[in-house]
Amino acid sequence: MTVLPSTEFLHLVIDGQTRNVVRLHERNCTCGRFQLDDIPCPHAMAVIQKFHMDSYKYCSDYYIIDYLLKTYEIPVNLLPNETTWQIPEDVSSQLMSLLKYNKLEAIYMQLLYIIRNTNGAPDTT
Repeated sequence: MTVLPSTEFLHLVIDGQTRNVVRLHERNCTCGRFQLDDIPCPHAMAVIQKFHMDSYKYCSDYYIIDYLLKTYEIPVNLLPNETTWQIPEDVSSQLMSLLKYNKLEAIYMQLLYIIRNTNGAPDTT
């Protein structure tokens, strides 16, 4: 990749036939990945490496190990087996409207059938 600086924080990065504008101070690139992932995209990394900058400075705090560890501080309770779920009718009808054109509709209907007709117990016949 070829990096052409325009200002201290604005760079044009040429990658073959593709041209992207990287704005380091805004943490964005015209490719969209920098702002989407909150970590430098390959174009931003090309700028960072060319000028020997610290790439970690341009990463979101969510990628810092302390933040990652905090994610798992609070215990997470497991959900019961889905065959034992009791789905209220109003929720069931809302789900059906959301899933109307979705492949999950068939799976949902099967689960609902099992829940309603077997009281959550699997069919052993």
